[in-house]
Amino acid sequence: PLFILLVLLPLLFMTQMLCLGRMVKYIKVGQVRIVEKSERSPVVFLHGFPDSPLMYKDYYSVKEQQQPWLKDRNIFTIAFPNRHTHKVSPPSLLELASGVTYKEVAEIFFQLILSSPSKKIIIIAHDFGAAHSWEFVKTFQNVANDHIECFIALSVASSFRYDLLEHGLRAFVWAYSSLLCLSFYLPFLKPLQWALWKMLEIGGGYKGSSPPNQYDAWHYWYAPFNIFRLPFDLIGATFVKEYTSYTFPVLFIRSMQDRIAVSRLCFSMSIG
Repeated sequence: PLFILLVLLPLLFMTQMLCLGRMVKYIKVGQVRIVEKSERSPVVFLHGFPDSPLMYKDYYSVKEQQQPWLKDRNIFTIAFPNRHTHKVSPPSLLELASGVTYKEVAEIFFQLILSSPSKKIIIIAHDFGAAHSWEFVKTFQNVANDHIECFIALSVASSFRYDLLEHGLRAFVWAYSSLLCLSFYLPFLKPLQWALWKMLEIGGGYKGSSPPNQYDAWHYWYAPFNIFRLPFDLIGATFVKEYTSYTFPVLFIRSMQDRIAVSRLCFSMSIG
């Protein structure tokens, strides 16, 4: 039994991680900490844009790892293509249309569940990462209910709503992601990119802390089809109904001033 605990189990875990590396092409799994004798569910951090797993560095610092909520847990990060920690070419348009990043995140979740001591995982996700996590929850409902211990969703809830009826003229704010995406795929639109970022900086206080973030459109590679969806978004044709059939605890955090893209019902349920 001691040989199995000390040798075979760590070897099995590493084998699963190596196999996972061959299964995914665009998503990078980071191992922040591995506790060989851990009996607790691991924590998985997923970032949003224009960030990287570094946005969570204070949450999994050496000091924080000694706190009761994180003590003796394995810690993983999931990185989408980004300019900070995972500098790879983003998926092609055909691959994006096939949902390649959603499939890869789902595969990673399945592997982490299999290797978890409790057969459960804890998900902490922001923005783009939260959208992928919700998609997993809704697509694999039984698996999620049985194997997610809890889910902390930052900024993105289980519903999306951009329409004029729900948000009024503020709904047009979401056009910026489509326009920035255009400037990424069509380099001659760079002046538009700069102008949009200046407007966001002046009007919304958005400003990157480093040159790769400031006035940059690279992180909008994920939205090439948004420009075609925008008219349908504005009239409410793409509204996704609130999903509440999960049985595990969910903490949803979003500023009241940043409620756009979340329906009133979903937001009130989250904070109520």
